[in-house]
Amino acid sequence: MGILRRAKITCFGCLVVLLMSKTEALAGGGFLPPVAVDVGSTVLSIGKGTVRTGGVLTAGVKWATIYPKRTSFDVGVGYVGTFVHQSESGPKHTQARQAPGTEGSLTNMHGGFLEFAGLAKERSHARAWVSTRAELLRSGGENAIGFATRVSAELWTGLTHTSRGGAIYGVGALGLWTEMGLRRLPSHGLVRQVSVGLSVRLPVVVASH
Repeated sequence: MGILRRAKITCFGCLVVLLMSKTEALAGGGFLPPVAVDVGSTVLSIGKGTVRTGGVLTAGVKWATIYPKRTSFDVGVGYVGTFVHQSESGPKHTQARQAPGTEGSLTNMHGGFLEFAGLAKERSHARAWVSTRAELLRSGGENAIGFATRVSAELWTGLTHTSRGGAIYGVGALGLWTEMGLRRLPSHGLVRQVSVGLSVRLPVVVASH
């Protein structure tokens, strides 16, 4: 059995577990929307020699999560957040208790995004994307804007099922991604960011009583 085939089986097994958890939450009936979630780790470069690490999260609705067939493009909107680890010491780090507006005081960033992606390559149920994301953010009481370019790959399957108990429609997928981004904040100037992480797509689930 090839490596790709084993990876597909493992990923689809994980998707089954995730879908079971999602449908279990609707045991009494209801609706869960399609969602694409990305989680990862990031390194931020602030000013001259100041480095921060942290976590990143995006969650939203995307076309390639709703449409259960092959598609050459993807577009989505949703939430984006960067959670900055504040360092207390270190030669390249400033104290976390510095006044707002200094390089060491960078705080978490939250906001919304609009993303466009083009299909780079596809083979059976494996596909790769190149995407660009624009962001409107808030950080420490300031407005900020951001842009990111991402390369990602995922194993996916279309899911369409209806029964008396409900319906499932959309795409289930698990993937890997890496991206480079820029955020501009009034007090910090240009913040450079490199991130890597995991992605998951879950379809619409409707359950009746």
